[in-house]
Amino acid sequence: MTDTRPAETGTPDLRDTEIERLRAEIAWLRAGESEKPAALGVEMTPAEFVHKWNAATVERRLGFAATVLEKVYADSNCFVMGHEARIEEDAHRIEQLAKRAEEAEAEIERLRKVNQDGGRLITRLKREAAATDQPADSKET
Repeated sequence: MTDTRPAETGTPDLRDTEIERLRAEIAWLRAGESEKPAALGVEMTPAEFVHKWNAATVERRLGFAATVLEKVYADSNCFVMGHEARIEEDAHRIEQLAKRAEEAEAEIERLRKVNQDGGRLITRLKREAAATDQPADSKET
């Protein structure tokens, strides 16, 4: 009969050492992990996040890491490029322009009124001038 067991490699002391090393590595990887997963619908603590991360498949971890990195780079770019400050500056500028537009509209309205009043004054002065330009004999009659 043939022995189908795998051949032992190394001495028992080396295997024990490797087992201890692997146990230490697993303990290091799980350090800080909560003992139970986060409740559904509740914001996770860091320890619960580590628990969920460690329980996830490689595909899920890599997908999540890619999403986090994408968002970090986007947020970092917004920070570096000063997008938030630019938005505040633009909002302030828009307010200033709106105020100037209101002032310009008020000035236009004032000038319309001056134009109307001026037109009335010109009409009245023309009438008065026309009345005084009549021949002397026609005034007396």
